[in-house]
Amino acid sequence: MKQKKKWAVLALTVLLLAAGGLFLYRSGFFAACTSIPALRAYIDRSAPYSHLTFFVVQLLSVVLAVFLFWIKNKQRRAWQVVSNKNSNLNAYLQENIVGARITQIFAREDENAKIFNGLSKECRKAWNTAVRYSNLVWPGIDTISVCVRAAIFLFGLVIFGQGNKSLGTIVAISSYASYFWQPIMNLGNIFNNFINNIAYLERIFETIDEPVTVKDAPDAVPMPKIRGQVEFDHVKFAYDASKTILKDVSLTIEAGERVGIVGPSGYGKSTLSKIIAGYMNPTSGSVMIDEKPLPKKGMCPVQMIYQHPEYAVNPRWKMKKILNECWTPGEEVLARMGIEKDWLNRWPSELSGGELQRFCIARILSPDVKFLLCDEITTMLDVITQAQIWQVLLDTAKKNGYGMLIITHNMALAEKVCTRIVDLRDINHIKQIDV
Repeated sequence: MKQKKKWAVLALTVLLLAAGGLFLYRSGFFAACTSIPALRAYIDRSAPYSHLTFFVVQLLSVVLAVFLFWIKNKQRRAWQVVSNKNSNLNAYLQENIVGARITQIFAREDENAKIFNGLSKECRKAWNTAVRYSNLVWPGIDTISVCVRAAIFLFGLVIFGQGNKSLGTIVAISSYASYFWQPIMNLGNIFNNFINNIAYLERIFETIDEPVTVKDAPDAVPMPKIRGQVEFDHVKFAYDASKTILKDVSLTIEAGERVGIVGPSGYGKSTLSKIIAGYMNPTSGSVMIDEKPLPKKGMCPVQMIYQHPEYAVNPRWKMKKILNECWTPGEEVLARMGIEKDWLNRWPSELSGGELQRFCIARILSPDVKFLLCDEITTMLDVITQAQIWQVLLDTAKKNGYGMLIITHNMALAEKVCTRIVDLRDINHIKQIDV
């Protein structure tokens, strides 16, 4: 991946050089170079003045190089910060739009609005800083160019004046200096766009180069047949040192038991289910299935059904391939889930959220699965469809001996389908979580 990154940066550099050459050509820089004999005549007639003038041009060119090198790093870092702040703002906005109903249930409108305003202010501040650096490039180059012309006239009229140098000579050399600086000013505009694109390109490569946190161990072996008992033993999970989500959580779910997990939004319910499924590793503690660690290879007997099915399917696959990814459900399962045959040849974008969820649930009901994690799986469905899907799940769980962890804010549903209900606040030893 790092090799691809180097090639991508090299390709952008070549494009920049090509664009720069085009601007140099169109700006008349090469035309100025072809007029060297005329310039040479001026130099021969006023050698000390001309040599000193071009020494000043070269000296200020070094100043320009130092200025561009300094502002390049500032500008690139500033646009990286803008990209990060924009990502945080968009992610929080998307979460709040999708979870608007949950926000209303827990009366968090004012609190979420404060968090959103804070993220907006950070994003605006970062953007202003980045634009300030971007807008400094052209005035900086123009200021150095003005200094060069001022130095030419200063040397010509004051230092080398006294009637020895004609005004035409001074204007001619000043014109040649403008031939040199105008293309550089044009390149400054390209420089701005190039740095902005590099900052966002680095952001993309950072995402691609992000290491896989959960992967097969070198000595991993598939898990044998299990009953499906799940045990949390003093589990702790933290995204960083300043934000602990789960602390000293201990919970045992017997094989075939259906346990409901309830609690406030953002308290760690979904994180708990992802740790059981093996999508996240606990910071400390352990998760055991039948007194054994989670399998590190092959199909995991613990499977999770997400609240938003559009994130759990491959948009480039047709529904038949998606359905058969885990196993091949029989016609009876498809009929009970209300999946019509003509849906199998459709793309995910051609189905509604409820229809996609039916596929995701049917896909997961493999006989090899022994434990299901249901994270608000029927929230987006109507009441009748909810009842139908839960009836299928309960019948299949009883037939295959599934254990289930059911995350929901609907207490009536939890009391109906669960054999036991656990409030996460009773087992998660954290007084308050800032969400």
